[in-house]
Amino acid sequence: GDQFRNVEQESLSKVFDMGSMKSFFEMQKEAQERNHQLQKESARLVGQVGALTEQLNRARGQYEAQDDAYNAQEKRLRAQVAKERVEVAEKTTDLQKQKNTYQANLALTDANQALATQNSHSLEAVQVVMKKLAMAKSVLESRQNATQEVEAAVMKQREYLKHCEGDSRK
Repeated sequence: GDQFRNVEQESLSKVFDMGSMKSFFEMQKEAQERNHQLQKESARLVGQVGALTEQLNRARGQYEAQDDAYNAQEKRLRAQVAKERVEVAEKTTDLQKQKNTYQANLALTDANQALATQNSHSLEAVQVVMKKLAMAKSVLESRQNATQEVEAAVMKQREYLKHCEGDSRK
């Protein structure tokens, strides 16, 4: 009896209620539809991820190209700045030399003006000396002439004296 009852209970526990089976199949169908929709959504998202990855790779490539261009531009500009610094230093040196030359020229101009003034005064002094020399020469010449005249007169007097002494001896 007990065995029969166990078999009966086991059979009864294995019998499915139609409502619960219908409910099970509907849930299974909904789960499959949901799974199908999730697979579609997953495929769509995978496609979007692929597109985004491609866009990201393109953007990364553009960024790297821009970065390379920027680095090249920066390198070129740094070289240009270095070159211009050298040119500025050279031009500053040249400008300083020109300034020094200009200042030296100003000093020479002042010195030349002072020398010209001094030369002018010296020339005036020389002219005064030359006039005095000319006057002294004139005085000398007139005194030489006077001396010659006196010497000539002395000679005449000596001759006259000799002549007179020679007459008195006769």
